[in-house]
Parts: sequence; structure tokens; C-alpha cells
Amino acid sequence: MSTNYKDIIKSELPDGMYFDSEGNEVDITAMGIQFDKVQADVNKLEKEIIVVTAEDEGLKREEEAFDIGFSDGKKVDLRRSAIIGRYRSDDLSSVPLIKSIAEAFTNGEVEVTEHFEDTYLTIKFVGTMGVPEGLEDLKVILREAVLAHVGIEYEFIFMTWDQFDSYNKTWDMWDALNLMWDEFEAYKE
Repeated sequence: MSTNYKDIIKSELPDGMYFDSEGNEVDITAMGIQFDKVQADVNKLEKEIIVVTAEDEGLKREEEAFDIGFSDGKKVDLRRSAIIGRYRSDDLSSVPLIKSIAEAFTNGEVEVTEHFEDTYLTIKFVGTMGVPEGLEDLKVILREAVLAHVGIEYEFIFMTWDQFDSYNKTWDMWDALNLMWDEFEAYKE
């Protein structure tokens, strides 16, 4: 529902209040237009102040605060994920934290395995087939969240031959799907 403040002002004033001393109707249009503009600004501010609804200035402000320099040309959802990941990082380095950052960024489940003796982590993307979009950006955030001496390895899930066979498709049926290689590897019915 859109708000028209001219009508609201007129409906809230007592009868006769919007007439001058000579009985002519006072033009309250200008005041209504200004209130409409203020309401539009408030609506935009409410949207931009929350990361999950922000689309422009709010994301820029957060990216500047977290010194995220890879936002240019990125999709809004990837920018939001990077910011949420930074909020979750909190300068600590733990498996639940790493899992939380990676899951926020990829919108899918991950498994994080610590290899204490060899001082590295394995992050396996189990909720997403193929390489998740924005992986390079996620690597930057995780590199900042994980202690400097700890290595990070990434594992991905691709279609296996057993899965391929279970789809019972002929080569012509596969060709008809017009899948690029990365789409084929991540294909799931």
C-alpha cells in the first residue's frame, strides 16, 4: 500500500483547517509531497541498514567497515554473504566458526575436519554439488579467520559414475540438456 501524505494530512485536520480566511482551500500538496519523500527515504534506510535486505549503500558501508575490496561487480547475495561471514568470524579460529562462515557464504552444508598433526583444515562442501559460486571470495574471508600457520584444503562433490548411471539417460538425453561441463559435474535430479 502506498502512502499519500496529502490525503492523510487532509483527513487528520479538523474540518475547515485546510481553508484560508477567505474560504479558499489551502494547497497542502507541497507538504504532502515532502512527507512522501521523507517516507521513501525512511523505507530505503530501513532496507539498507539490515545486511540481508541491503542492496546498495548499506552493503557499501559494511564492505568499507570490514575492508572488503572484492565487491565490485559481484552479485548482491555474494556481497551479503561476505559481510555475514565477516560478522561471524569475530577474530576467532574454531571449527564451528569456520563451518558457520562457509555455510553462510555458500548457502549449503559443509564439513570441517581438523588435521592437528599436519596443521591444516579440510572444508568439504557437502550441500552443494560442484564448486560453489564465490569460492575465491570465501577463501579470502576464511584465510583471515583461520590462524596464519593453519593450511586450508577444499573438497567438492561432483557427480560420480554411479550417480550418472542411476539417471538412466542416453547420451542423446544428456546432450539435450545442453549442460556446460561444470553444470554437468554438479547435475542433480
